[in-house]
Amino acid sequence: MEEGNPLHAQMNGKSKFNLGYYFQPTEIFARSGEIYLNQKGIKNSFLKESYKGFQYPNDAEYLRELNRYFNTFF
Repeated sequence: MEEGNPLHAQMNGKSKFNLGYYFQPTEIFARSGEIYLNQKGIKNSFLKESYKGFQYPNDAEYLRELNRYFNTFF
């Protein structure tokens, strides 16, 4: 991410929504659940294509593992 990008300052800043926040296990679980539900067609105000400048990951291997994990619950 380029240094001039406003998101760069946020990620490296001291606000609540910095890298430390997004790397908390509970946040990773929650965001992964959002991706899973979004793939299943369940939409709500939290499920956006991009969220405050972020794009949801779309790596094929990650999505396969995500589906394998969450399918055990549903």
